[in-house]
Amino acid sequence: MNLNFFNSLEHTYSNNISNNSIDYFIKELQNYLTTYFSPNLNNIDLYTIDRFEGDNEVFAVCENRRTGKMIDIPISQISPNAVEDDIIRYKDGIYVIDEEQNSIIGEKMKKMSEEVFKK
Repeated sequence: MNLNFFNSLEHTYSNNISNNSIDYFIKELQNYLTTYFSPNLNNIDLYTIDRFEGDNEVFAVCENRRTGKMIDIPISQISPNAVEDDIIRYKDGIYVIDEEQNSIIGEKMKKMSEEVFKK
């Protein structure tokens, strides 16, 4: 009994079909990982608001979601309705809430917590 998957593919299909199947699988895996871990937003940096600091909360401590670096952003440059854990991006001179990314990340966090607390 041959347990080697790739050898089985070669024996079952022609090399062309086998290589196409493997190439397709690799391409799909790359697309999934790219989408999951680094959404394509034309290299727009996204930030997560970690917390607000300073006397009277004068700046937000934010994490760049691509690089992991922490930066301080003056609160005057952030949408007034932004709260901790919001995803923001720079647009037209101000950091605005990215509702789409907030939703995507929120759903991923919800699924992860459901997995952790499964009964």
